Amino acid sequence: MDFTEYLKQFFLNHYSSSLDKSKLFISFEPIGCMLDELDSEDANAKNKALEQLSILAERLPAIHESLIAGTSRLSDLYETMIQGSRFRSSALDETDREEYLKVFSLAKSEAIAKLEKGKRASLATPMGNFFLVQGAPDGWYDKNSGIWTSQKFEMKDSAKKPNPEKPKLKFNLKWKALINQKAIVDIKPFEKMKPIDNVVLKPIFSDKHSIFLEPKKEFKITRKDSKTAVKSDLAKPMSIKNASGLNQLLLKDRTMITKDVIKVMPNMSTISRMELIHALDKEKLIKEEPVNSNGMEISFDYCLVNLQRDWIDRSLFVYSKLWYSLAVKKGFFSNGMKDDSNTGEIKSMTVAMILIKNLKVKAQWNQTDKNIGDESLSLGMFNVTGNKMTSSSEIGNEGIQILGWICEVLPQLPEFDDPNI
Repeated sequence: MDFTEYLKQFFLNHYSSSLDKSKLFISFEPIGCMLDELDSEDANAKNKALEQLSILAERLPAIHESLIAGTSRLSDLYETMIQGSRFRSSALDETDREEYLKVFSLAKSEAIAKLEKGKRASLATPMGNFFLVQGAPDGWYDKNSGIWTSQKFEMKDSAKKPNPEKPKLKFNLKWKALINQKAIVDIKPFEKMKPIDNVVLKPIFSDKHSIFLEPKKEFKITRKDSKTAVKSDLAKPMSIKNASGLNQLLLKDRTMITKDVIKVMPNMSTISRMELIHALDKEKLIKEEPVNSNGMEISFDYCLVNLQRDWIDRSLFVYSKLWYSLAVKKGFFSNGMKDDSNTGEIKSMTVAMILIKNLKVKAQWNQTDKNIGDESLSLGMFNVTGNKMTSSSEIGNEGIQILGWICEVLPQLPEFDDPNI
């Protein structure tokens, strides 16, 4: 049995929810995204964690084994659907129409009330306002909390006759590394700057980290909050410890990322790390190399974090036969299918997050694996960035990483065309 498929079933079986499991699927991160290590004693730790979760949970995942998300926000499309819902009066018998109208009106008014309450409680972030999404159990961002469960998976060579009732687990994991020493990546900038020395410079991430740019040339970089000009040789890594006033830059809309990006990632925010990994994956700038060693043991601690969106009301999902949505045809938001035919705007949404920590991968690595592993970003979906193999033939990652997301396919919404189009 393939390990990735086994892992999906493992987490789905451990996910307790009232949701229909036939409508659930797991989408793994291309490379596990490291969470910021927050001090549980810090009064702002929970707020920082909730801010990151609220931004991440706005993404709308495709129905795919690897997380692919567009740029639309869940809250925006959900609001469009709720506000645009209209009672199907002409399709209902006149004798029952009034009673059905009461049911629809109550469901819609409650949904709008929750939505407005959610707006008032939304989080103001440097990236804009986001509807609050909470995670349960509490303390999921604390690696020292008591919510973690240990798990171990083994695949060892054995001379024993295989048991047909217990299929052999085949890890089939591959090393993932940057495709070359200098990979060019497009990343959407937040705002434009004026051209300097005939080269257009644009800001990249809003947090503090190093960036690597070429060609070798000196530019004057002006702080937004002062008239001070700083000369920088862009052929060298430019480490910015205090980036509150200094824009981090893109050269001609593109940034040159070297293998030293491994050193840069720990200084980025969770959101920026995830954006960078997805950009590398989308541009196919990550190469895969097979594992050559025999026998493997993978262990980690895990927890499943349920996502709570108090601003979403499912009543109109239940009473979907009572309404249509303005100016759209049936299935515009979702056709209800868990396959590629579902091209709806809200085909699915994340309902839980899979976190792991204390990752350890043991094997009798050969020299090829040791060389590849020391430069790799991940082994399969497991993030091993910057971790060297130890003398005990172990590679791992002690920090908390987002391994993937449990997603729910939404029912057919709306079930009927707008009769006016």
